[in-house]
Amino acid sequence: MELQQIYQQLVEQGLCHSGLQFSQQYLGKYKSYYRVLNASNAKPSTNALTNVKLHQYFIQ
Repeated sequence: MELQQIYQQLVEQGLCHSGLQFSQQYLGKYKSYYRVLNASNAKPSTNALTNVKLHQYFIQ
């Protein structure tokens, strides 16, 4: 699952309200991290993917 899909699911579930929150709370990165990834089409770090997957595991 892509990061954008995970973000959309969290927004739809009311668990995340902004890219800033997603960056900090779910990816464990600085507040503009998700915005920079989208703007540059860069791939997320392994650490960020691990963090978001851990959050998904505990949410479900």
